[in-house]
Amino acid sequence: MPEIRPEVHLSLEAPDATPERLHRAARLLQGELRRVRGLAVRRLREEPPPDGRGTGALLAELVLGGTLATGSITTLSTVLTGWVDRGEHRAITLRCEGVLRRIEAGTPPVEAEAVLHRLRAEDRG
Repeated sequence: MPEIRPEVHLSLEAPDATPERLHRAARLLQGELRRVRGLAVRRLREEPPPDGRGTGALLAELVLGGTLATGSITTLSTVLTGWVDRGEHRAITLRCEGVLRRIEAGTPPVEAEAVLHRLRAEDRG
């Protein structure tokens, strides 16, 4: 199975959300992602700072790693597109070694899956 290497940084975007709501959304998405077989996911920052100012990017960044089968990548793309589609103005940016890919509302899961395949170690080689 291909390993996600180096790690992929996943940034959640929800410009209409407060830092607290964005933190909560990241925590919920992290929980959903933990159900994807072979995926390791951690928060870049675990708790929001007391004032919550200027921290949106830090609060809403997850780091993905692990070893994924093709079926797990399909599940991961479905989870990500589902999160984006559940709210207005949501988007996810995947970043790995300077390569950025954005998933916006309406992005078909198969397109998101293609992005994830490109970020896998074997496909960047």
